[in-house]
Amino acid sequence: MAISDNDYVTARLLDFWGRRTPWQRRLWNLGSVCLLREVIETANMLSAGHFRPGTVANLAQSAIPQVLQDEGLGSKFLRQELKESLKLVDKDTSAVRRLEILTEDIAPKYLEHWLLFLATPGSKIRCEFLARSLGAHLLDADFSPEQLHR
Repeated sequence: MAISDNDYVTARLLDFWGRRTPWQRRLWNLGSVCLLREVIETANMLSAGHFRPGTVANLAQSAIPQVLQDEGLGSKFLRQELKESLKLVDKDTSAVRRLEILTEDIAPKYLEHWLLFLATPGSKIRCEFLARSLGAHLLDADFSPEQLHR
């Protein structure tokens, strides 16, 4: 019997949030919105003299692959815009401000963006990435694992 995409995502989410789930099967990554906020915070601390430009650039560069593939962030065009801002956050305060504006606009629409993507005929669903993205986003939104598991 084949497992459906829906059943797979549900099982993974329950696994991430289960109290008895072994540590190696738990969710260990930040959600994309939280990751973008981390980059913004680090870039703002750079301008206050707390980090080196290379530190901020490395963090921003490491966020790009996740941002580009996360459909919850919005359209491909919007994700490209995020990428361009991320490439400049260590050099340009207007890029940091642009990233802040985009992130705060995206955050309340994250789940809606996923829903629109999933409802689009022909969408290529990567179940593991979807489960990890949704799971991390909900944890980053201050839901407890126990709440979510229930």
